[in-house]
Amino acid sequence: MRSNRLLTLDKRLSAVAGLFPVCEYGVDIGADHGKLSAWLLQTERCERMIVSDISPLSVQKVGQLMDELDLCHRCIVREADGFAAIDRPVDAVAVCGLGGKTIADMVKQQPKLHGNPALILSAHTQIPLLRRTLVEHGYRIEKEVIVSAARRYYNIIKAVVGTSDYTDKQIQTGFHVEGSSQKELYAYYQWRYNVEKSKQTEQGQILAWLKEEMEQCGRL
Repeated sequence: MRSNRLLTLDKRLSAVAGLFPVCEYGVDIGADHGKLSAWLLQTERCERMIVSDISPLSVQKVGQLMDELDLCHRCIVREADGFAAIDRPVDAVAVCGLGGKTIADMVKQQPKLHGNPALILSAHTQIPLLRRTLVEHGYRIEKEVIVSAARRYYNIIKAVVGTSDYTDKQIQTGFHVEGSSQKELYAYYQWRYNVEKSKQTEQGQILAWLKEEMEQCGRL
């Protein structure tokens, strides 16, 4: 039975959706359950969507959700690996829930996408590697949002085609970073500081940079 219910998103996916431009064609790669895409369609943030996942089970779940919400006529659901799902000009691409290296490898293999879309990326690991890869392959970081959810922190990066110079510190600590409050940003940098400090390798410079960011949050 079809439903008219408006989906609600968790805190992390809400932040991802908030970075999506109002556009004609969006893409959700690694869509899992498809809730992000369904919400973008329901709220008219995107007119049409390409929704993909490498997992046949996830593709099936997405198809069922779109059918339930009567959105099938506005989306293409595909079983595909990474950017291979994109076969036409699009305006924005979300990639969420993968490791930073996996997303970085996708960017390296196919840095230029149809339509030069904005990239909205939520990686679970290796965020500095992802930042550096974006910069080295023709993107500039427009905004980075820190979200605290389920007792961990998520970095959500919006990158657009362009060039910009970034220092090593900005690659490590972020560029145009926003949080719900300075208190949350301070807690994030403190968490990052503790993570880096616990590593066995020498992280002296990174620790100093993170301490600077914590001090900056405290002054604002």
